[in-house]
Amino acid sequence: MGNVTKIEGKFTAAAYIDILEKNFIPSLQENNYPFPPDPIIFVQDKCPVHTARIVKDWFADQQNIQLLELPNIQLLELPSKGCDCNPIEYIWANMVNTWEPELERTGEQLMAHTQRQWELFRARPQEVRNLVSSMPDRLRAVIDAEGGWTHY
Repeated sequence: MGNVTKIEGKFTAAAYIDILEKNFIPSLQENNYPFPPDPIIFVQDKCPVHTARIVKDWFADQQNIQLLELPNIQLLELPSKGCDCNPIEYIWANMVNTWEPELERTGEQLMAHTQRQWELFRARPQEVRNLVSSMPDRLRAVIDAEGGWTHY
């Protein structure tokens, strides 16, 4: 799991690329991620910011930059109603469920809560691996439900 970052201002495709460049790529490099021979699967939903042409071009460009010694990054775009397919939704739900709005009222307090919860997940890599390894079962459940919602 990489770092979490606060989004300042409007979330645009350009802002997303900025986050990827300043957070995602350095997270891979800083954590000495052991790059496998297989591609890293980068999961994102159909948010228009994620699917913008400049974002797709940015990911394609990353495949061509060998100087950064980056892994092969393969995009996996989830279906429009794919929340039950995305393991990150479990992490976000946990953050919301542990948030105490009567105690954490300001944006700074909410960001501090998010940072604490994120670090708790980073400290439990096996739980994160379990979420990721559940992907084949999640996808099978969606196929079995003919694209409908599943128990995930």
